[in-house]
Amino acid sequence: MKARYLLTIVLTGLIITGVAIAYKSVSKKIAYASFEKGRDMFSAGDYSGSSENFHKAYLSQKDTDLGRDSLIYYARCLTKLDRAEAFDAWKKAEQLGNVEDRKAEVLYNLGLFAFEIGDMAAAEKYFSEVLDKYSSDIFAGSSCYFLGLMDLKQGYPDAAKEKFLGVMRNYPNSDFAEIAQEKFGQANILILFSAGNNPFVKNYVVESGDSLSRIANRVYTTVDLITEINNLDTGVIRVGQNLKIPKVTFSISIDKSQNRLMLLADGKMFKIYNVGTGVENSTPTGKFRIINKIENPPWKGIPPEDPRNILGTRWMGFNEPYKSYGIHGTTEPETVGYQSSAGCVRMYNHDVEELFKIVPVGTEVTIVD
Repeated sequence: MKARYLLTIVLTGLIITGVAIAYKSVSKKIAYASFEKGRDMFSAGDYSGSSENFHKAYLSQKDTDLGRDSLIYYARCLTKLDRAEAFDAWKKAEQLGNVEDRKAEVLYNLGLFAFEIGDMAAAEKYFSEVLDKYSSDIFAGSSCYFLGLMDLKQGYPDAAKEKFLGVMRNYPNSDFAEIAQEKFGQANILILFSAGNNPFVKNYVVESGDSLSRIANRVYTTVDLITEINNLDTGVIRVGQNLKIPKVTFSISIDKSQNRLMLLADGKMFKIYNVGTGVENSTPTGKFRIINKIENPPWKGIPPEDPRNILGTRWMGFNEPYKSYGIHGTTEPETVGYQSSAGCVRMYNHDVEELFKIVPVGTEVTIVD
């Protein structure tokens, strides 16, 4: 009787174990099917539907690699859908013990959420950890960009510039490489026009007989730039006054194939601008000089304030034999970035006004196909 009782217990245990194993096997198959369905929907851009499938798979397989992958995908879906729950999903992923190969992505997304809600300390912590521990990961370049953006927003253009340069040099394939280039130029402009630590300027003591125009001509710069750098309210200066003047020489390089204008400081990239060039490649190539600069230029008898005047707010003309060509603004901003002009180089008005302040008459301009 005792033996029969023990046998019953053993058999019952085996049955329960078998059922449990079978349940786990079936459960895993169902979870895997949900995961695969979710991945197909994710690839098709159906983030709402795929999130439901990934969530089911995660709940069923929390302690497995399948559960981990499902949670990561679930967090991605919620992020794509811009749902607040995405933060909790990424936090759960951060706490998993088997997520090391995805940790850079997890930390980066947590950094993004912190950045978006204005928690700069947390954002810096997450982004910095990605850079420090996972510098070869694809998310390192993105983290470097946002660290630079944070420096820029908080008034540290010098530090921001180095971060953006790091993205450009070390992560050229990053999703943020191109915009990092744009922000690099923005940081340089802030540094150039700042009253603080400015590597682009040197001190100058005003001498007897000096005027802003005389100083500008002597040191090959513009009155506008001296005025901006020194925050001068008027053009009046006095003997013995300390001024900051540019110590770098600016030049311009234009790539017609990219419709980009690069401003160079002592031959090094300073800022890149989008431009429009001539239809059917009609913008001339070669080396030129800016020989004249005109604010609010007329065009073929049309006054500057007339919308038919295509020159916009500024004109910088080239020397012979292309004296009728130059760099100017536009009343057709939608054409910038394309072959759209009669041969001149056109810019957004706000960009050409900035460039006009910086480059003097005589500036070298190189244009290549």
